[in-house]
Amino acid sequence: MTEEFRGSSLETLGFYDVVILDYSDEKLKIRSWSQATKDALLSYVGSGHGLVVYHHSAASFQDWPEYEKLIGCVWRTKVSHHAPVHDYRVDIRDPDHPITRGMTSFMAKTDELYAGLQCEPPGSFHVLATGFDDHSLYKPKQMPSGPSEDEPVLWTLSYGSGRVFATMLGNDMRAVHTPGFVVTFVRGAEWAATGNVTIPLPPELTRP
Repeated sequence: MTEEFRGSSLETLGFYDVVILDYSDEKLKIRSWSQATKDALLSYVGSGHGLVVYHHSAASFQDWPEYEKLIGCVWRTKVSHHAPVHDYRVDIRDPDHPITRGMTSFMAKTDELYAGLQCEPPGSFHVLATGFDDHSLYKPKQMPSGPSEDEPVLWTLSYGSGRVFATMLGNDMRAVHTPGFVVTFVRGAEWAATGNVTIPLPPELTRP
């Protein structure tokens, strides 16, 4: 684990099968990664390694266009939004993907539901699960335009020869202890690292 990745290179990452990106610079006045460090991450994933994008990491690198291609969907401060934290149903959209194979829908607890993400064209990333963004939950001054609709919360994509798994679940410590977050996170990380999933589903999340 490193809390300071700026200045790192491809050699820094070469020992590992998967990188878990738990990084946020959206509202922090911190110096951006160098282009060499950004290129190192792109080369690492593109050459066949794995990447896990965790929740608020989707809001980072607002001025790095290639980042959207790397992770599929990004939070853009001017257009993206979420209701106050609440419980919501996570609907499994692909019950046959290795990460979600045999998995039942589940409840996210006290979590944020990202909405209005800026995404790559349909077909360039693969949605595993969605959550329904209910606009009636927003405060009046924060009410988004348009209808309530399903939003992607778990997805995968290929970047070069690499595998990317993104989870928008897990806003804080209240949200990460739920069985649904834990099992999708660890299975998603295994898939990103290896292309396969061997970690079993718990009984409560297994389809009858």
